[in-house]
Amino acid sequence: MKTSMPVEWHEECIKNQIRHCKRKEEEFDRLNLDIKKSKEEIEKYALQIIKAKQLKKTHFDRDRFKV
Repeated sequence: MKTSMPVEWHEECIKNQIRHCKRKEEEFDRLNLDIKKSKEEIEKYALQIIKAKQLKKTHFDRDRFKV
């Protein structure tokens, strides 16, 4: 047997759903930014490796080897 709930209860439920969705959107935005930064760092690292190989280096310091 289903029980009906007052309209105010439903209004509160939808407010909670909206807040939850907003938090998820903010988390999604943070994750997207983190992924973008990671991809940029990977690309930079890959270029360092390519350059090191071109220069016939056997070692390099990631922080000091500029490309």
